[in-house]
Amino acid sequence: GGAVYMVFFTDQGLLGFSLKKSEAKSRLEQAAEEASNLTPELLQELDQKYTQANKLLAMDSYDFYEKAKTIYKEILDAFSNHPKASSGLAEATMMAGRGYLDTEDFNQVQQWVRQADTVSPNTPETLRAQIRFLQFQGRSDEAKARLTQLLKIEENNIDNLMVAAELSLIIEDFEATQTYLTKLMELDPNRIRAHYIQASLTQAQGKVVEAVKMYQALMESNQHIPSTVAYYQYLHAKNDQTILEPLNKIVAEQKSKMGPKMYAACYKMISEIFAAQGNEEKSIITLELAVEKMSRNDVYAYELGLKHEHLKAYEKSVKYFEQAYTIKPDHHEYTVAYGRNLRFVGKSKEAEALLKKVVTAAPEMESAIVQYAESRADQGFYAEVTTYLQEVLTKTPGFVDVQNLLAMLYLEQNEFKEAAKILNDAIKNAKTDIQKATVHRSLGILALKQEKYDLALKHLTTSNKLQPNNASTLGALGKTYYYKQEYQESEKYIIDSLNIDQLNYEARGILAQIYFDKGKPGEAKKVINEILEDDPKNVSLRVTLGKMLIEEGQYIEAIDHLDEAYLYDSENYETYYYLGIAERESGKVDISLNSFTKAIEIWSESHNAYYQRGLTFIRKNDIKNASLDMEKANQLKPDWTLPNKAIAKYYYEINNFDKAGEQFKAIVDVNAKDEEALYYLGKSYFYQEKTSEALKQFNALLKLSPNDGRAHYEIGVIYEDAGDFQQALTFLSNAKAKNPKNPSVYYHLGFVLKNLDQPKQAVVAFQTYLQLDPKTIERAEIEDEIYRLTYHH
Repeated sequence: GGAVYMVFFTDQGLLGFSLKKSEAKSRLEQAAEEASNLTPELLQELDQKYTQANKLLAMDSYDFYEKAKTIYKEILDAFSNHPKASSGLAEATMMAGRGYLDTEDFNQVQQWVRQADTVSPNTPETLRAQIRFLQFQGRSDEAKARLTQLLKIEENNIDNLMVAAELSLIIEDFEATQTYLTKLMELDPNRIRAHYIQASLTQAQGKVVEAVKMYQALMESNQHIPSTVAYYQYLHAKNDQTILEPLNKIVAEQKSKMGPKMYAACYKMISEIFAAQGNEEKSIITLELAVEKMSRNDVYAYELGLKHEHLKAYEKSVKYFEQAYTIKPDHHEYTVAYGRNLRFVGKSKEAEALLKKVVTAAPEMESAIVQYAESRADQGFYAEVTTYLQEVLTKTPGFVDVQNLLAMLYLEQNEFKEAAKILNDAIKNAKTDIQKATVHRSLGILALKQEKYDLALKHLTTSNKLQPNNASTLGALGKTYYYKQEYQESEKYIIDSLNIDQLNYEARGILAQIYFDKGKPGEAKKVINEILEDDPKNVSLRVTLGKMLIEEGQYIEAIDHLDEAYLYDSENYETYYYLGIAERESGKVDISLNSFTKAIEIWSESHNAYYQRGLTFIRKNDIKNASLDMEKANQLKPDWTLPNKAIAKYYYEINNFDKAGEQFKAIVDVNAKDEEALYYLGKSYFYQEKTSEALKQFNALLKLSPNDGRAHYEIGVIYEDAGDFQQALTFLSNAKAKNPKNPSVYYHLGFVLKNLDQPKQAVVAFQTYLQLDPKTIERAEIEDEIYRLTYHH
């Protein structure tokens, strides 16, 4: 009993695992039962099976390795302490894997190697299995020590020389590899795996053409799959796309002979060919097949993650980046990609924890710094992130992506001077076209936000030349052309942007605005609601929808959407700005003032917010505060006339024509071509009974705009009041031609024609007036005029 006990227990416990006593006892009983069944006949049969399995290994084909594994397992089922079957099973699994093991295989091989070491320590079979397993784990020094031990036991053994050649090739000791292969081929000139290792060595030494001939020979004489794959990889490296058909054929017909590594390698080539042909969908499907087959291949998983990220399929990209990261958690690129995509699926806190490890381990890795900072900014830590990025730039001033991110953070907080300073420095540091394109795009977005549309176009066009087909750049170009009111150009760029990235929300918002402006509100809202269904927290699109509802006069519904936007982001300038407008127009003037004040707190340099709050004060008849806000709006945008016009119109509407005249005159003095200001200045003079001054303004307006019906009408009325009925008739007739629906024109025409003794025409004019304005308070008086002109003239 003692001997059996010793066989099963090592210092690590049974097969490397600690077990409870009851379980150990059952294993001892099993061992005793097994020992009683091991007759000499059975032992002889097991030896024959072992020899048979070993012969299969010589074929170097996945299906033969799998058959050998089945036989080794059968041996172990009958005799769990067989001295060679555990090491044989481990070695067959590793040879089949060709340097690749999935998690399950790894754990099993580890168990079989430990079992072999327990049952038959230091035998050639056990040492070979240990060497392969150490080599797989990258523990080459330990593997070399075991190899020295193995070759001391038996140097001129085919299997020992094979392991020696493979290990030497992996550690790039090419001279030793060749020595072992030469000896091996003297002993067995037909060993297929040895010829394949010889070809691999030749390729590793840079003699590619010679190696390819060797692969071809193995392909033709033995249908050797690894050589076939190596040959196709050579052609694939030369961009030979004719291999697509034979590759498809091999994965369909030779599946059983391939094994995960070869199968995945073929699908990887197929995927790359599809990508080169522009068929990204098939490229992804085939790469997914490769990753499925080789779940422990970090490179494939990472590449698949990048493909899904490019398509904005972040749920999938996260999955594959996590896979790559799990295989190699110390690989910084994988960690950064995984963290970046966790951010994209809204898991910025998890991303931050991962990325912090990288910025600590590799403090000069720029992509990690940017993503770590972004993950913190996502959580609203703007001040801390700004400080952190400033510290990074103090240590490493030339980090263009860090500069760009810092500038964009300033831009989000409407600190334009800071943003401009950093971006102007970044453009000097930018080396690559991509870096230059990124900085120009940011400069364009900055100019766009400052309403400097021509400057925005200059930067964005440059960015687009340096990096064509960037969805963000195209979207920003579309937005700029929209604000320039060049709608055809705008739509072209917006559609280009959405063809590349249909989830570009800003571009969708502008497209919706274009539809809305074209009188297609249904289509406009559909564009937005499609996104809001999937992403109800999308603040910018909620604000766009609110803006449209305001333009339609649906203020209460607009407030509902803007309130919801506020719930998702309580510091968004545009939310408060449009809330202010909707609240004012729905009569909530005091609440509206609060919203505009909050908008100004967020963006203290917003001329629009001051202007709108000024209009709201006007609504309250608080001209003092309104004037202060309009003055501030003018300081922020000196060439802007709307603030002064708003004050002037207020005085005009309360019939304070002296004050209104002063304000409108100030506007005309700055811009003599402001038609609206000329019109109201003329009206103000008219009501002040300064008719010659009034006439001067209306004539100036006609010079600028000969078809302005208002000017013809006002001049006609002035001549009528002066008793110059012929001149009055000329101008009022012009006014009628320009605006035949204006009832006032017909009212004055009636009296002018009466005074010119043209009663019939006067009656027609008065009748038209009553048709156009049937509820006029002048009705009785005009009906009297018609009666008198008809019956008493």
